Amino acid sequence: MRRRPAHRLLQPQRRPAPSLPRPATDFAVRLHDGRRLGIAEFGSRSSLPVIYCHGFLGSRLEPAAGEIDGINIIAFDRPGYGRSDLQRLPSLRGFGADVAEALVQLGVGPCIVVGVSTGAPYALAIASVLGQRVRRVILAGGIAGPEVLETAGGIALVLSLLGRRGSRTGRLLQRIMRLAVAARLERRFVSLALATERKVLERQGVALEALRAGLLQSLRAGSRRSLRGPMADARLVAQPWDFSLLDIETEVHIVHGADDSVVPPIHAHWYAAHLPHSRLELVPGELHLSLCFRSAARIQAAVRELEEVGRSDDPEGNAALLAEAG
Repeated sequence: MRRRPAHRLLQPQRRPAPSLPRPATDFAVRLHDGRRLGIAEFGSRSSLPVIYCHGFLGSRLEPAAGEIDGINIIAFDRPGYGRSDLQRLPSLRGFGADVAEALVQLGVGPCIVVGVSTGAPYALAIASVLGQRVRRVILAGGIAGPEVLETAGGIALVLSLLGRRGSRTGRLLQRIMRLAVAARLERRFVSLALATERKVLERQGVALEALRAGLLQSLRAGSRRSLRGPMADARLVAQPWDFSLLDIETEVHIVHGADDSVVPPIHAHWYAAHLPHSRLELVPGELHLSLCFRSAARIQAAVRELEEVGRSDDPEGNAALLAEAG
C-alpha cells in the first residue's frame, strides 16, 4: 500500500467547489444615453420570463444562489454594481425606464418581476413603468419606504444610516465596508451572514456550501472592485421614492419571513397597507436569507399559473406590448 507523504496528511483537505447554475448569457446592453446595463439570463427564454432585482451587495449573478431550476430569469445589475454604470441623475423610476429599454432590446414582452430584499423598491419601480406588461410582482423579504427603514430596526437600518448625507455613523460604516473590500474579507462576511441562520437553513435542507458559493460569487461580481453600487443603493432607497405605489396596476405578492430580524415584518405590513392590489404572506419560522433564497417554488408556481391563464400566449398581444414599450 502506497503511503501519502506526512506533510500532505497534515494539510486540510479542500472540498471541491459546489457546481453553480451558469447564466445562458452574461453581458451588458447599451442604453440610449450610452450607459451600460449588466444582464445575466438563466435558463432558456420562456413565454413569461422573470425579471430579477437583486439584494444589497448582490449582482446579476445572485439567482445562482437559489433553487432556480426550470425558471427563465433575467437579472440586472443595479447602477454602480458589476457591469452597470451609475445613473447621471439617481432615480428609482429612471432605473425602471432603463430596464424597460433593455427589455425591448431583448425582445421581452409580458413578464413577472421579482424584488429580493433591497431589490423590492426597484422591482416596483419597474412595474410602475411597464404597467400591464407585468403580470405579477413578487416581493421576497423586501425593504419598505424610508420612514420604515429609519424606525423598524433590524440590520436594514444600515441602509438608512449609509444613505444619510453628512452622517458620522454613515461615514464610519462606509469606511468599514471599504476596508473590508480592500482586505478581501467578503468570504468571512458571507460566512457570518449564513451563520446567523445556519440552524434554520439546515433544518430546511438547504445546501449551505452551494448557498455560500452563490452569495460569494454574486458579491464579488457586483462589488469587489468598488462600493459605488451599494452606496448609490443606500442613498436612493433612504430618500423619498420618485414613483407612486398607487401606479402599480398588477397584483403584488408580498412574502416575508415572520421571524426575519434583518428586515422585520413591519416592512411587509407597510407594503400591504400602501399597495392597492397586494396579497401578504407571512411565513412562520422563516428568516431573511432562508426566505429570500427559498422562494423559487413560489416563482415557479406563479409562472405556471399565469401561463395557464394564457395571458402571455397571444403573439399579437406580445407584439403590441413591445411596440408600446418602444
